[in-house]
Amino acid sequence: ASNVYVAGCTISPNFPTTSGALQTTFGGTEIQNVFFSLGDGFVTKINPATGTLIYSTYFGGSGDDCITAIALDSTGSVYMTGSTSTLNLPVSSGALQRNYAGYII
Repeated sequence: ASNVYVAGCTISPNFPTTSGALQTTFGGTEIQNVFFSLGDGFVTKINPATGTLIYSTYFGGSGDDCITAIALDSTGSVYMTGSTSTLNLPVSSGALQRNYAGYII
């Protein structure tokens, strides 16, 4: 449909979201990560002809979350990958792993 999709991460508490978005408020950052905070992931769909937001949402919880890649299928559904340190990341009921398993220090 010639739209532009942008994804990444933001620490902005006032990132522009659209009505009906999955997550319209900033979830937070990892408070123990004092050197480099990622904040929340985001996905934004833009109409390139007008520059207007068609859809824009945060995606994250109380830790650091970042979307590093996205793909679209033939129906326009967005699939995303990335990283997280969030214990309360929103997941679907059919997710392969529903809980954060942590990392090794």
